[in-house]
Amino acid sequence: MSRRDIKEPRFSIVVPIYNREDNISDVIDSVVKQSYSKWELLLIDDGSTDATGVICKKYADVDERIYYIEKENGGVSTARNKGIKLASGDYIIFLDSDNSLTERSLEVLRTGFNTCGDADFIVYGYNESPTKAWIPEGDGSEMVIDRSAIRKKYLPTHFNIYEQDTHFIKNFVWNKCYSSKFLFKNNIKFDENRKTWEDGIFVVECLNKAKKFLILPEVIYNAYCESNVEHLSSKFYKKQIFQYISDEVYYRNTFGKEFDFTTDHYIKSNFDMINVLFNRVTNVFGIEAKTIISNAIQNEIVQFWAKKYIPQTINEKKLRKYILNGSVDKIYDLYHDSIIKRVAKEMVRFLK
Repeated sequence: MSRRDIKEPRFSIVVPIYNREDNISDVIDSVVKQSYSKWELLLIDDGSTDATGVICKKYADVDERIYYIEKENGGVSTARNKGIKLASGDYIIFLDSDNSLTERSLEVLRTGFNTCGDADFIVYGYNESPTKAWIPEGDGSEMVIDRSAIRKKYLPTHFNIYEQDTHFIKNFVWNKCYSSKFLFKNNIKFDENRKTWEDGIFVVECLNKAKKFLILPEVIYNAYCESNVEHLSSKFYKKQIFQYISDEVYYRNTFGKEFDFTTDHYIKSNFDMINVLFNRVTNVFGIEAKTIISNAIQNEIVQFWAKKYIPQTINEKKLRKYILNGSVDKIYDLYHDSIIKRVAKEMVRFLK
């Protein structure tokens, strides 16, 4: 039976979990309350040390569609890959453990796949907050995106070659529902060696392999994140800058013959990101940041961005100059001084 013939598909919902005892019930309840009932819920516990497992087991004991799977702690990518491997549904959804589905999510997706049965995945809208939502717009009036449009418009936008306009479908895995056959056939899975930006590379791989996807301009997912709760992939780590650089090298090596990686927008977006990451690493690691910055500015692609970029501000002119000259101390001082000024301003405000 082809996917086009599936009128009553089964959905596999994969939830990677780590220490979510405070809110995991809300996540599970959002699935249990679905208006469409043909689903399985795979709760992948990535080594929780709180009462998360106890709560999940209670749900699994009373609903045969819910499966609780324990594993050693390995990060969100290992948990999601475990879910992909165990999924038996026609379609796979990745639901983060601090998010939730709307009541008609699966019903809307069923209708979507029955409308376009050969879509490799569906992109849908989500609530960023109780008052703000992101809704995909499609390619003009076209909601079925074919391979030609994917490669000309959507894929290069995700490299920042073009401005992130309506062709940017977000670097999240959870605002999409994937055909299991598509993922398995193309061996698309998460890179278990990375600790950050795992979603972005996964989305790019899907766009690269997809023949067709469908845009649903409906909000069916709640992406309310709790910043005070420890998350599987939210921590900043020392290799983040090099992970970003490595990703860009991979994109250029893989797609360099097809796309122009010298556009003004591409150069600016990457120079801006390096600026952000230098600032962040200085905030987090202090004097230790000098070693990280030193290694980063010696990288060939960072030097390339600096040479190509036309600075817009005084600080950008300084940063560009310091990168090209290898002035690590001066780069560090740029961000360290801004931290001191910010703290001083906060102190003045407090004393008032």
